[in-house]
Amino acid sequence: MASLRDLGLSEYESRAYRSLLQTGATTAKELSRSSDVPMGRIYDVLNSLETKNLVRSQAASRPKKYVAVEPETALDRLLADKRKELEERITQYEEIAEELEQQLEIAEPVEEPFWTAALGDEEAVDLLAERIAAANDEIVFVGSGTTSTVDLKAAGERIGDELEEALERGVTISVLLHPSRSARTSRCRPPSNCSTTTRSASRSPTRLTPASCSR
Repeated sequence: MASLRDLGLSEYESRAYRSLLQTGATTAKELSRSSDVPMGRIYDVLNSLETKNLVRSQAASRPKKYVAVEPETALDRLLADKRKELEERITQYEEIAEELEQQLEIAEPVEEPFWTAALGDEEAVDLLAERIAAANDEIVFVGSGTTSTVDLKAAGERIGDELEEALERGVTISVLLHPSRSARTSRCRPPSNCSTTTRSASRSPTRLTPASCSR
């Protein structure tokens, strides 16, 4: 069940605010009784709620009375505070990642093949995109039949974007289509505006949209 604590309020703050919605304008002593917040803590709780702009006080009255801000307004303010907090955390994490990127060193690449594989369609697409992004010299594809479980449109757009960026980095891309005993290997080299068309054994042209880098 959703709770005001999920949006940053303490247990006592949540109790006090909910109770104020039921009682209307009331004193700290009366609120302590109705909300089960200890009298020794009620003023700190109300001050905190005022700081968060969730409660308004009537200083002119004696004793001082408090009233809750409307729920819709209160929730909007709590959400705004959470968004700000998350944005600050994201900025902090990005700065940490940037600093770590400068600290971490990658060993010199070994001049020998390294094979890897992924289980599952989404994992396979993620791995393919990762390896394309890591390529510095050459990418070789061997194409075969497609699988109906993959979202070809989404995967094609993602892989196409990665291939375009690879071409812009100066990476050579080779594609060998299958099935075809006489299939040719098509190569794309920078500069940009590279669009490749190949033919299979049936002589029907196949356009390799991921290898097209013109925009």
